[in-house]
Amino acid sequence: MTAEAFFGLLAMVAGCLTFIVGLSAQALKQYSEKRCGISIVFAGLGTATCAIRIVYFSLSGAYWTIPPDVIGLMISTVILYQYGAYERKWWK
Repeated sequence: MTAEAFFGLLAMVAGCLTFIVGLSAQALKQYSEKRCGISIVFAGLGTATCAIRIVYFSLSGAYWTIPPDVIGLMISTVILYQYGAYERKWWK
């Protein structure tokens, strides 16, 4: 395994763990409390950042970082939904 492949794999695993553990814990906490503890700006920027990174890294060929960003995009979208459901009552 080359150094690039090793560090690419390490970055992918670290990114996946960050999104799976960190954002999932936040989403579950918000679900149990039925309120959103994150501002709409933070949730929106997280979602936009993941979406932009997916496009950029797809075009640049850095495929190691795409799986964590896809996970982050999905969980960030859930957090945005929770903001609308709990804080603004958009979907109720």
